[in-house]
Amino acid sequence: MKTRLLILLSLCALCQSCNFLDQAANKRLFGPLGREPWGDQGYVYFDDTGNITVVYNNTEFYQNPLYNATSFIAVWVFNRGADPYSRCCSNTGCPTIEANSCLVGFGWSNDLGFAGTSYLDLHPPEPFNPFVDRYYIPVYSAGNTAEPASYQGEYTTFSSPTSIVNDRSQYDLYVGVFYTILHPDTNPHRVLNQERELNGVVLYTPIDPDWLSPAIPIEARFYPQSEGDEPGSFYVLPHMLTWAPHGEVEHFRDYRNKVMINEIVGNPAGTDGNTGAAEFVEIYNSSPYNVNLYGWRISISNSSSVDLGITTGTTALATQTLPPGGYLVVAYYTTGQAAGDAGLVDTNLADGSGRVHVEFGSAGMSTGTGAARLYSDASNTIVDYVQYTTAACSTSQTGLSGAISAGIWTSGECVSGTDWLRRLPNGTETNRATDWAGNTLPPGTPTPGAANN
Repeated sequence: MKTRLLILLSLCALCQSCNFLDQAANKRLFGPLGREPWGDQGYVYFDDTGNITVVYNNTEFYQNPLYNATSFIAVWVFNRGADPYSRCCSNTGCPTIEANSCLVGFGWSNDLGFAGTSYLDLHPPEPFNPFVDRYYIPVYSAGNTAEPASYQGEYTTFSSPTSIVNDRSQYDLYVGVFYTILHPDTNPHRVLNQERELNGVVLYTPIDPDWLSPAIPIEARFYPQSEGDEPGSFYVLPHMLTWAPHGEVEHFRDYRNKVMINEIVGNPAGTDGNTGAAEFVEIYNSSPYNVNLYGWRISISNSSSVDLGITTGTTALATQTLPPGGYLVVAYYTTGQAAGDAGLVDTNLADGSGRVHVEFGSAGMSTGTGAARLYSDASNTIVDYVQYTTAACSTSQTGLSGAISAGIWTSGECVSGTDWLRRLPNGTETNRATDWAGNTLPPGTPTPGAANN
């Protein structure tokens, strides 16, 4: 009796699925029924030499008006545990998720997706064909820009003498579908990911398809470990009904160059560095995106550099993000004074404002000629700079030449004053001293953690 009931329930469930899928087909969520079984989106084959091929069955594109010659299918392979929307970090001490998010393999349905100056002459752009039954997509070794790692007559296979895959190595594979690769944010190539330069600005872009599959964990299997454990491995592609459409995830744009030094108090009221009279530097996220604080560093004349995005200590913000329009105050105290303002520490930046404390001995900030420098990672990528003085503008200040080369400061310019410097209007950035107002204290009231006035 129980067996009959289970069979009956299974048949009912199957019929309901059929009705739903029939309706979906009529709405052209898939191609016409009969081209491929509805559940057979395709498979991933990780062969016994370490190479990967994706076979993508056309249940979606055939006669679907959303797709055209500029459509594209892409395959990305990361090390296990990656976040495809995270920035790639390859420096020493990177968080695991960012280190895993550096691309190791890429495949494509046609060359239209990234044909550019390096490849255009070798592989002229090919239009996407939405009418074929299936797409065979080999995965090649790739760098962080989703371009093949090298080209010497042919693309480098995923496992090769220069890109070794070991037995039982584990990866996460994603498949993405693009209605068109053209997009105003990343024109002309939306399939590229990780660090890019756009109009002279370095930024981080994620994989950005219109539809993205769930992560497909895959494993290299060269040798059988038991009877029936054949070399190589197959994985079924989840159907597109389970994929994430564009816009349902936060499309990460790591505009690190849009984070800036916004306010400096080098000579506060009271005894500098004492409880209630901390010198401070405020940084501000002027971008419309969350910015991860891992690896950030501030350097002020006369004071040791302060690493913000680390995992331990008073500035342990490695897992924190500064939200759009958010402020972070780094308050400098003489030794033993920071504890008196312990209640002011705020490392929860979700509300748009935070504060950390640093003890600097007894020197404090420079009260003559100096500079403040902001770096976005431990490799000292400078993203903001301000030079200030009460005398003649120095041409040999630490970091000046790097800031000028990076286009973030104008040669020969200094902000007059050192007591209190602030951008006016708040967040103004033209890389000129005129972005800043310099005041002595009193009069005036600094605004740590809030907009300047």
